[in-house]
Amino acid sequence: MYAGMVHFSVKRGSLEEAAEVWREAALPAGEGQQGYKGALLLVEPGKDTMVGIGLWESKSDADAWASTGPWRPGSELRSRFDGLLSEESTREEYEVDYLHMPASS
Repeated sequence: MYAGMVHFSVKRGSLEEAAEVWREAALPAGEGQQGYKGALLLVEPGKDTMVGIGLWESKSDADAWASTGPWRPGSELRSRFDGLLSEESTREEYEVDYLHMPASS
């Protein structure tokens, strides 16, 4: 399993809107992609920063999301989101060594 991690610096006052776009547009787009396993969004309100983490079955699935899928540069989704940023986002990929998600009670 792979994790794609994107760091976002959001324009002052746009953090809530950026998180909403991520939840309401990026997540549904990810769910339709091959190998999608889930996602996590972390926000730091005082610094107007966010970190989005997408989990993928394989490295090629993670790469496809970012290079040819809905999150590719120039896509409608990416352009909408990039308009809320104060600087270009950065993306990193990691191999997931361990994942623990306890069952809900």
